[in-house]
Amino acid sequence: MAADDLIRRLAEAASDVAPALVPAGVDDALRAIAEAARAAFGAGAVSIAVLDEDAGDLHYRAAAGEGAEQVEGLRLALGKGIAGYVASTGQSLAVDEVRRDPRFAADVAERTGYVPSAVAAVPVVDPHGRVLGVLSVLDVAEGRGDLTLAGRFADAAAAVLPLAVAARDLGGALLEAVAAALGDADADLATALRGVAAESRTVDPDLAAMAAVFAELRSLGDREQHAALRLLEEFSAYARAVRRRR
Repeated sequence: MAADDLIRRLAEAASDVAPALVPAGVDDALRAIAEAARAAFGAGAVSIAVLDEDAGDLHYRAAAGEGAEQVEGLRLALGKGIAGYVASTGQSLAVDEVRRDPRFAADVAERTGYVPSAVAAVPVVDPHGRVLGVLSVLDVAEGRGDLTLAGRFADAAAAVLPLAVAARDLGGALLEAVAAALGDADADLATALRGVAAESRTVDPDLAAMAAVFAELRSLGDREQHAALRLLEEFSAYARAVRRRR
């Protein structure tokens, strides 16, 4: 195997292992925060997105209320939409009539099947003031809260989002660690590893979902785990047979 191929496979492996190492329940915790905020505001929907600086967008990790299933997994370019504006500026924003606001991403809202009339969005920030993501509240019931209250829920999300960010960055961090360990012993290899580290930051959403399923399997008994393993082995054998026939 060529050295370049070996390095790239190492990069892929480092990125792929990240979701499996994230504590189970991160997205569930974010969904619980979103649901609590929706109830507190009497809102039509609430969503929480994590900022992916490498990709230059917001990745919606959790949502509650109208269109929640369609929202989760969406990516919104940094600076696009009200949430994108909040992420890029770090400023909270409340818009009573979104249709009249040029920042409103109507096309994105329409894809979810729920177009709100009003939106309140606040940045999720860490203790150092770094923006980690955005919490958005759609169609707040009259007299049921303001940006200050939304900020309280954003603070709760700030305790969870770093785990999601760590999952995204872990693959690259592992490669950086290997490169640092090499030092001057193999400068060329260390340079190559650092070069591909920047390309291994994004976690495949399907792989992350699989990792979450495996985390759930850990809580089952031995019999159930063995049954799941047999199913996986059978499917893997089937997939190999299909590849050979191609």
